[in-house]
Amino acid sequence: MVLMAKCIEAAISQGWSEFDFLRGPEEYKSHWTSDRRQTQHWILSPPGMKNDLYRFLAASLQTGRRLARRYLPDAWVDRLKGNRVTGVEPGIQKDDKEKESE
Repeated sequence: MVLMAKCIEAAISQGWSEFDFLRGPEEYKSHWTSDRRQTQHWILSPPGMKNDLYRFLAASLQTGRRLARRYLPDAWVDRLKGNRVTGVEPGIQKDDKEKESE
């Protein structure tokens, strides 16, 4: 909170009229303002089959990620993201690691 206050103070002293808290609904932001902005994502591309396919695949990937986060167990989502499972090295099964220690 102190660091954020110093940053806002510096922005005011430099004559800024706005301070951008960037994206995300983090709780600390509500201590400083009640205003919210909606972020929009636009993709502009020339017409054509190749670009239509790209937009379709990009939208499918985004939908797949959202569904995975909603319906899959957290451990599966972490694994899909490529996060390491604690105590297991990438590419080595837990059983293999136990065999090595024997």
